[in-house]
Amino acid sequence: MEILLLAALAALPLGGLVVLLALLVALTASPRRPPVLASALVGLLLLGAWVVITAAGGVRADETGTSSSIFSDVGWLVAAVAAAVGSLALHVRSTGRLRRSAS
Repeated sequence: MEILLLAALAALPLGGLVVLLALLVALTASPRRPPVLASALVGLLLLGAWVVITAAGGVRADETGTSSSIFSDVGWLVAAVAAAVGSLALHVRSTGRLRRSAS
């Protein structure tokens, strides 16, 4: 059971990295495609919402003397990762590859 918890905890920052990767790819792609950039920005906004909501839940738990779980609002992170993966898929579909080569 502890291994599953550790795997779930490791997935949280990886989800954030996927969102940031999608934004980086969308911003550095040439030419920029609006659907790719829009989807990456939606992922970034959802990631920000997850951070704010999770932090607010922790503060609320401290104020009331109750407990809170980092997984209680994980749906926001899942939605952010879904938008980021969608952005990367749109980019790959429109260019045929994840990165342009220098050749």
